[in-house]
Amino acid sequence: CLIADSERPLILRGIVEYHHEPGAPGVSLVLHLESPICIQGVKYGGQQFKREAISSIQLGIPAHLNKSFRDGEHVVLRGKIGGPAINDPNENLTFGLLEVL
Repeated sequence: CLIADSERPLILRGIVEYHHEPGAPGVSLVLHLESPICIQGVKYGGQQFKREAISSIQLGIPAHLNKSFRDGEHVVLRGKIGGPAINDPNENLTFGLLEVL
């Protein structure tokens, strides 16, 4: 398994898709991975978690990168996986983008 909140950046490959959330004002960006991954770590708050066969992950893009992706674009990204909040029953994870390769 890959480790969430590790100091070592990871490289993920996949296809970018924009998600329009019903009732929400914004749009989220999701990376559909080329092949499923396993992620484990510690939730914010201290509880252990492990998620297997993850096929997509939400992207977090810092403002300074100012990169706009095309829907359906194939990408290679370097970044870090952030663990879920302690009160998140779905254990949602975010891939914090550091660089587009």
